Amino acid sequence: MTISLGYLLKQAQYLYRQQVEEMLRPLELTAPQYGVLAALQRQPEATNATLARMCFVTPQTMIQVVEGLHRRGLVDRRPHPEHGRLIQTRLTARGERVLAAAHRTVDSVDRRAFAPLSATDRKHLARILQTCVGNLDASPTRTAADVVR
Repeated sequence: MTISLGYLLKQAQYLYRQQVEEMLRPLELTAPQYGVLAALQRQPEATNATLARMCFVTPQTMIQVVEGLHRRGLVDRRPHPEHGRLIQTRLTARGERVLAAAHRTVDSVDRRAFAPLSATDRKHLARILQTCVGNLDASPTRTAADVVR
């Protein structure tokens, strides 16, 4: 019996996240908090809704994550200049320093995970995963009941 590719992908994701969490612990960061800081580096002054989409969590979860980062002084929040009900979040100088250290930590997990792969193999794997993401993103969601029919 062969193991499904989906299962292997999930197992790799689980072990990767577990190791990232362990490596981030000395920085007092979780993987979701790291994800938010990294997302803010890519898109400064993002709203909670945007951050939630970028980090694959619900808006309610994002509120909790951002509030925790704000209490630690890693992010700053302020009303959007044109849409007062929207709150923008941005990295503080302290947040940028912590994020730089976190990037080094996560890079070490990446190096360990992908050490056996050549640069060509890593590029090929990235293309394959991007194709899978594109296929899933473009296809309608099906339930187990739909598959049985």
